[in-house]
Amino acid sequence: MSKYVAKKQYIKTDLGHWEYSGVNVDISKRFGFVYLVINRTRNMFYIGKKQFWSYKKNTHIKTGKSLWRAYTTSSSHVNDDIKNGDEVEFHILGVFKTRAWCNYTEAWLQMCLCSLTERDDNGERKWYNNQVAPIRFIPGLDQEQHDLMHLCLKKAKSILNKHKDLEVK
Repeated sequence: MSKYVAKKQYIKTDLGHWEYSGVNVDISKRFGFVYLVINRTRNMFYIGKKQFWSYKKNTHIKTGKSLWRAYTTSSSHVNDDIKNGDEVEFHILGVFKTRAWCNYTEAWLQMCLCSLTERDDNGERKWYNNQVAPIRFIPGLDQEQHDLMHLCLKKAKSILNKHKDLEVK
């Protein structure tokens, strides 16, 4: 299998159903993104990540494009609600250079936003997330990526605070 060479491609050229207000980066040089899904019908939320490319197992060798523009989420619960006609929004919070920063930011956001414990006034869970994945890739020292991670939290809180039933502290 030969190595796939990604052509220069800017994220804002075609976002599919995703909303993104960040910098228009060349995704051929990026690993993936962290996202927030909002089910407006149920007032429930999901934090996840998606990579732009497919890779040879256990390597950094790109083998092709992923179908990220049409991707919804890996959560069967979110996808079931979409199939049932719920109104859902998809927000890209940040685009990351490496697998390590993408994975770490996803887990960090899930913890910061209390995605496993947050409840509504009736005691029902507010988040679809059922686990925080273990971090197997340690992010390298990169102040730009570190700052982007914090910007993702700020963006997520801003988006979530627009929903009247959620109070994010």
